[in-house]
Amino acid sequence: MGQKLLDLIDGYPMADVTGTLDRDISSIAYDSRKVEPEGLFIAMPGHHHDGGRFIGQAIEKKAGAFVTEMLQKQIAEAGFQSSGVTAIHVDDSRHVLAWVSDRFYGRPSDQLDLIGITGTNGKTTLTYLLERIFETAGHSCGVIGSINYRYGGTEYPAPMTTPEALEINRMLSEMTGQGVDKCCIEVSSHSLALKRARE
Repeated sequence: MGQKLLDLIDGYPMADVTGTLDRDISSIAYDSRKVEPEGLFIAMPGHHHDGGRFIGQAIEKKAGAFVTEMLQKQIAEAGFQSSGVTAIHVDDSRHVLAWVSDRFYGRPSDQLDLIGITGTNGKTTLTYLLERIFETAGHSCGVIGSINYRYGGTEYPAPMTTPEALEINRMLSEMTGQGVDKCCIEVSSHSLALKRARE
């Protein structure tokens, strides 16, 4: 599944771009260890590590492009402009992750009914109740929650209550491919702050 970088980023307010947007993107990663050749690396700021520190590693793994909050001057000083990799400077790389993930996977949230559940207590219980109600009514319902992620007869352990936008969109895409028409997602307040549930 490849996409043109121009199509993925189209409409998003970019501060600066170095290199071409007319290139094929094979995959998206926010962890430099998971970058694939011709992939797009999203360098996000974090509490413990700044993704900008790993741009060099992403380039070594043959990334085709990267998104960063680093200024173009900093990108040039780090020597990344001479790598032939497209560099996109934005104000909010976390939002970009949600934006490009949604488009890379074909806007899957538009293809099913998505129910986000937030609050301090009761999120997990409510997902189980809604899942049972929907299935009793003849629907196929997926769940992304703190106990596990489950859809299409398969369950996966949940490393976190609300995964990053990249994983959410990948799972939603898999759900639509399996005929799932409803999905309940536990949306933690932490994930809202980190924009994991944005489009």
